[in-house]
Amino acid sequence: MKVTNTSKAPQGVWAKSGTVYIAPGETKDVDLSDDGLKRAKALPFLEVEEAKPAKAADK
Repeated sequence: MKVTNTSKAPQGVWAKSGTVYIAPGETKDVDLSDDGLKRAKALPFLEVEEAKPAKAADK
C-alpha cells in the first residue's frame, strides 16, 4: 500500500516488518499489518492507497 504523510512532522506506521517512518510530504510503499492499516486509515494526516487486485487477462 502507498502511504503519504501530509503532516509537517515525521509519522510512523505499523508494517509487517516493524515500524516504518514517513517524512513530511513523503509517500512510501508499505506492507501494513492489519492493525497498522486500521490505525493509519483513522489518522487524518495519513493518506492510504490500497493496492488494487490485478485483473485477469482476457482470453
